Amino acid sequence: MFFKYCFNSIVVTCRSVSKQTLSSMKIKFVLFFLIFSYSLNAGDFRGGDIHVEQYTSHSVQVNININLIIHSQIEQITICWGDGSCETLSSPQVLENPAIDTKTLHFYWIHQYSQHGFYEITVEECCWSNDIFNMNLNSEQNFKLSAYFELIDPQNGSYNVLPRSQSLPISIGVQDQYLVYNSLTIIPDGDESKFELCEVDVDNYFMLDELFGQPNTFYFDTITGGFTWFSPPAPGYFIVKACITTTRSGQLISETSRDILIVIDNKVGLSQLTMPENFDLNSYPNPAHHSIQLAYFLKENAKVEIELFNAQGQKIKTILSDFRNDGQNLEHFDISDLPSGPYFLKLQTKAGFGQIPFIKI
Repeated sequence: MFFKYCFNSIVVTCRSVSKQTLSSMKIKFVLFFLIFSYSLNAGDFRGGDIHVEQYTSHSVQVNININLIIHSQIEQITICWGDGSCETLSSPQVLENPAIDTKTLHFYWIHQYSQHGFYEITVEECCWSNDIFNMNLNSEQNFKLSAYFELIDPQNGSYNVLPRSQSLPISIGVQDQYLVYNSLTIIPDGDESKFELCEVDVDNYFMLDELFGQPNTFYFDTITGGFTWFSPPAPGYFIVKACITTTRSGQLISETSRDILIVIDNKVGLSQLTMPENFDLNSYPNPAHHSIQLAYFLKENAKVEIELFNAQGQKIKTILSDFRNDGQNLEHFDISDLPSGPYFLKLQTKAGFGQIPFIKI
């Protein structure tokens, strides 16, 4: 049978086509349009976390981990500081894990406030990935991270450092096998923190124990923020939200959360992710005037690169690129030519990276 198609914009006029064939074509066109539209609107985000550390009377440093689909083109995010200002963060450190089709972006930033008090730092981007097993998303749902905290006057106590996990917000397991996630959370300053499971702020989110009819024992540790899934019954991507409330002398000083991605596969051998190294970094004096010293520890001989960044995350220069021996190392840098203000040093080896802020006076 001869088919003749005439296209006018998105309208298709068909001549010499049977009603049955035309009906079949309409169905195929609608299905193609729906699939194409859905792929355009599919989100990229698969969880993350945010850590805030007050390091001077009026300044904080923020570390953000964000999990994305590995082919995502997202390279920047917008952060709002709770004081009426927002900034765009870019040039993240990228950790890829093709085995689970996921990459993690690590952002680091410094912000200065004009006065003490409570602030809420937020990151909100479009959108959650549509392949999360325990989210039945009927529409685009924004991905959100937030940290509510008190910027403390040092005359009233030590600086406010929120609890920080040394593990990425990712846990990898195998169907029907025991899964343990250790959050390795550090709670500084003798503060008291409480962990609890929360619901993700999207339509149709399901806790793991609500998903399956068969036994699906999931245990969450309210002291450490870790968890155990005794026998994951199905492969897929899952999100667990851990909320963290911290008090000092009975008074609230912070509330934050972690959206942890759980990847369950039906085979063994998935590669594991590791957090960036911290290298036991220390800088002194801080604040510094003419020079600064950076102390760090290497687990093995390595080529070390140390870069200097300003508070906006712009690289100023590379101040060291050389090999160093394992063990404790100490570097001296001249900073007399720098304008006054906040900066940070980034140390990197093949094993990972570490960052530390300082103030030039």
